Amino acid sequence: MEPFTFTRKQMSQLLLSIASYCEKRQAAAPASHPSLNWLHEAWQRDQQPSSSDSSLSCAMPNRLQMMIEKYIRSGMWTEGLSLNEIVALGNQVEYTNFSITSVQNWVKREIRSLVGPPRLGKKYDLQQAAIILIVEDLRAALSFEEIRQMFTSLRIHAQEPVPIIKPLRLYQLYSTLYEALDQDNDQILDVRLFDPLKLHHDGQLESVIRLKTEEFLVEELPQEREYHFLLRDALIIALTSLQTIFFQSLAKRYLQHMLHQHSEAKG
Repeated sequence: MEPFTFTRKQMSQLLLSIASYCEKRQAAAPASHPSLNWLHEAWQRDQQPSSSDSSLSCAMPNRLQMMIEKYIRSGMWTEGLSLNEIVALGNQVEYTNFSITSVQNWVKREIRSLVGPPRLGKKYDLQQAAIILIVEDLRAALSFEEIRQMFTSLRIHAQEPVPIIKPLRLYQLYSTLYEALDQDNDQILDVRLFDPLKLHHDGQLESVIRLKTEEFLVEELPQEREYHFLLRDALIIALTSLQTIFFQSLAKRYLQHMLHQHSEAKG
């Protein structure tokens, strides 16, 4: 059986649904706490198939349902997430593989200024968890210093109370845009070049991605005109990072196959 994984869009929608669930739970009296059915319904709304895929089920998978119910009933989502829990959750995302040792080092050194100390006792809230997930994605294309510069430009910083965009929303936006640009789900952006007979496709590729990103932002964040270009650039950086992650994974898979063949040949 293949390991169960989320797409990044599914993970972002899941975290947003849980954040909303916990807000409702905290605001409600104990006797009127929303049931887990509310979370299932939120998931189904987010996963509604398009008309062309109407035969697909949008029900929450059983394994996912069991995982989330365990997390919520244990109080994890209201009391926060430990680094171990963030890593375990992050490793459920496709093409992601990071270790607790690495993340412990990040939050102590490389991204300490971004994440800050745990906000919920000894645990991290969902926005802090989202920062860690985003950093893992961006590492495919940027250095830690460049990642810090990018986050600081967006005011996503431990000392900044009002970011231009919340980390979890940023995670949702770029993961949603990536899937929108990968309609056939082959992990390669479906970018149609203006003229395949012309040279310099790199410039045309960039132009198409930039145009699609700008259109997406106008639709998703029409009120953020002041920061339109800043957010556009952030999304393009994230898109190229996700594309890089896929090719890195592909290269490693073929390296493993090559080494296996070499080992068998020697044996």
